[in-house]
Amino acid sequence: MGKAVENKLKKYSSILSSSFELFSTKGFSKTSVEDIVKKADVAKGTFYLYFKDKFDLREKLIINSAQKLFDVAIEQSGYKNKESFTDKLCAITDVILNEMARQPLLTKFLRGNISWAVFHKSLEHGRGQGKYDYIGILKEEMGKEEAKYHDPEIMIFMIIELISSTSYSVIVENDPVSPDVYKPHLHDCIAAIANSFKE
Repeated sequence: MGKAVENKLKKYSSILSSSFELFSTKGFSKTSVEDIVKKADVAKGTFYLYFKDKFDLREKLIINSAQKLFDVAIEQSGYKNKESFTDKLCAITDVILNEMARQPLLTKFLRGNISWAVFHKSLEHGRGQGKYDYIGILKEEMGKEEAKYHDPEIMIFMIIELISSTSYSVIVENDPVSPDVYKPHLHDCIAAIANSFKE
């Protein structure tokens, strides 16, 4: 890698990491482009080389953050060793929850900024930095089941919405219960959603 390319990557990464910290602590609406470039120690013109505006930056940051989260989940969950599709989903979910608990700023950022449209882009293979075709992997695992599933993307959407909407308080505030107490209940709900999509 040449020095010029390395320098560009360094600036891009600095903008992403600085904006992530600012969005997570100050909030998106209270963070300006000026705040971001000052923290990243780059010129304002450099910001606009990579991003159209603050909204474009946020979308790319969400995609990047979600992809990294799912990469870890795919690699560490051991889902291939699980018997049923729901067990595989629950294994992947557990790693996601553990990572979110380990990274409270990430949890706060994703909770405040995520939407299905942006999250769906982060699940698509070849977008940003993701290593895997996440939806493709889940569909492949569904296909190994004796039972068939209808509308798999709707099912995945519902499960992602369930996890993202209910996990924040549990992970960040241990409210109403700790993550360890919560996980079996979440598993039951994931299984119920998956079973409702069986043909």
